[in-house]
Amino acid sequence: MKQDDLMDLIHSFTQSIFFEYEGRRGMIMPLIAGKNIALCWGEEAMTLKNPAEVMACPIFEGRSFNELSERVEFYNNFNDPA
Repeated sequence: MKQDDLMDLIHSFTQSIFFEYEGRRGMIMPLIAGKNIALCWGEEAMTLKNPAEVMACPIFEGRSFNELSERVEFYNNFNDPA
């Protein structure tokens, strides 16, 4: 998924976005509409304030969605590919 497409999806989402990268699954989840966003990948988890922070967060062993969004596989849920 391209960076701009992922950013638009995060801005508009009302439910969690599931993904997998390098064999580990993760999730981007709104905690409070328009406010905090949870980002999890494998054992890593953090709370961020906005979509720009999600895109820039170096959760992937020092790399971010800004760098890797086109290499991440996204799902509708943890069981079904998007």
